[in-house]
Amino acid sequence: MEESTQHFEYAAEAIAPNPRLWRTLLFAHTPNHAGNCHACNGVRWPCGPRVLAERAEEIHAGA
Repeated sequence: MEESTQHFEYAAEAIAPNPRLWRTLLFAHTPNHAGNCHACNGVRWPCGPRVLAERAEEIHAGA
C-alpha cells in the first residue's frame, strides 16, 4: 500500500468509531450547482473530506 493511501486509511479508521464526526462531514461536503464542494470553496466534488467520511462510514458499517 502506498504511504499516502495508508495514511488515508489510518485516518478513516480513526474517525470510523465517531459517526457524529463523519456524518457531519458527509452533510457539509456536498456538491454545489457547479460540481464543486460546497464546504471547500471551489474544490471539485467529491473532495478529500467527503471521500474520507465515506470510507469511515464503510469501515463503521463493517465493524
